Amino acid sequence: QNVGLLAGDVWARGYERFTQIDWQGLYDSNLLNPMAAHYALVAEKEDVLSATVDASAALLGAEGMRLGVRLMHHTTHNHSSPSDLLGAERLVDGFDFYDYNVSHTSWTLYYTFHTARPWGNLSAAAEFGGAQNDYRSATSGRKGTDDALVVRLRAQWSRPLSEQITVGATSRYECEPSYWEDKFGSAKGVLSINPYADLLHTLTGNVWGRGSLGRVTLFATLFANYRNGDSRAESFWGDLWERNVTFLVGGMKTITLGGELSAHIDITPNLTATLHTSLLAARYTDDAVGNLVEYESGRVVAADLPIGVRGRVSLSSPQFTSALVLRYNTPLGWQIGGEWAYAGGRYLEPTLYLLSEDVQRRNLSPEVYNTITTPQSLGNAHSVGLFAYRKRGPLSLSLSVRNLLSSTSAYYDGYQPSRIGVRESDTELDYAPHAPSYQHIYPRYFQMTVGYEF
Repeated sequence: QNVGLLAGDVWARGYERFTQIDWQGLYDSNLLNPMAAHYALVAEKEDVLSATVDASAALLGAEGMRLGVRLMHHTTHNHSSPSDLLGAERLVDGFDFYDYNVSHTSWTLYYTFHTARPWGNLSAAAEFGGAQNDYRSATSGRKGTDDALVVRLRAQWSRPLSEQITVGATSRYECEPSYWEDKFGSAKGVLSINPYADLLHTLTGNVWGRGSLGRVTLFATLFANYRNGDSRAESFWGDLWERNVTFLVGGMKTITLGGELSAHIDITPNLTATLHTSLLAARYTDDAVGNLVEYESGRVVAADLPIGVRGRVSLSSPQFTSALVLRYNTPLGWQIGGEWAYAGGRYLEPTLYLLSEDVQRRNLSPEVYNTITTPQSLGNAHSVGLFAYRKRGPLSLSLSVRNLLSSTSAYYDGYQPSRIGVRESDTELDYAPHAPSYQHIYPRYFQMTVGYEF
């Protein structure tokens, strides 16, 4: 009875802490507790201006050779309007969240060559150029400029062995700087130079074969990719350091091997089927190194931390995929069809910070260590889609329905936060990684595209 009278008195007097949401308490909780969640409602707008000028000319007296120059400029103006919700000012504090510009200007001198010989058809291209990236924030006043040279080489060879069988090979080499924002830790945060973000060398090669037998065309390829100099930057709340930190990573070498098989079948003159599947996918990553810096000031908190990624993130996700596509050309000029896609062996891989020496040297239990270093399976996924396309003169119309059966497994994604929870008792400290976060996109959606060619 006393409880009932008290509750009635509370409502009669209109005490906000009991009769309404305690907004001030939620604000205080989020602002003062670094472990608490932070929320923000953000309205974003992006203005993009892009221009490209490309000119080339045949070399005098040299058949199949051309020399050209390409100029490009790309500017992005980003506007954001965050609405404060449950202490969200902590989230946007220190970020260039409101108004900033990113521009990219580049020039490229290129040379192309192609020839046909009894031993096959050969084409090659070489590009040499430079690029400048600028970042300026009207919110915080931060700015940064990065200049770089870029080199690209490409070669392709093919030879028909018979009327039904053709074989070929391609190779590509690129030398370019790591993504420029990595050199500043984060374009929206600290402008601390990433000492490991240097030139990124990529070498890719594949061999392929194509064969035709009646209405069936088969295509098989094996590929290899080598990257030397991968780098990245990640900002988060460092529970072990009790401050906002940025993890600057680099020095990673990655080798990826894989194969694919496709079959195209002309069932009737108007009905075709395409089947595609990956044969294998394997990735090997060598050990890396990283710096941990304070987010606001860029001061180095821990330098040259070894990162034990060798053998830890060697899985490629998904490990195998398959797809079946049916297309039908109607007498009225429409192309309609359907697609079934399947992905298997999907994994949520640990973040690099959890594999760093900064975490490994803690007194972790075997259970926690296994949780950190073992990739978590996301299971298999499949989806079904329908599409229609029609082109008449300069106009084109494309309609599609994705994930027709609303298979939620096909649209789940996730990541493992780079955070370690710390619980202190009278005798010891307990460490545990934060639970993975999963993102869900609405499982079925419709898309319409209208095009006009000038």
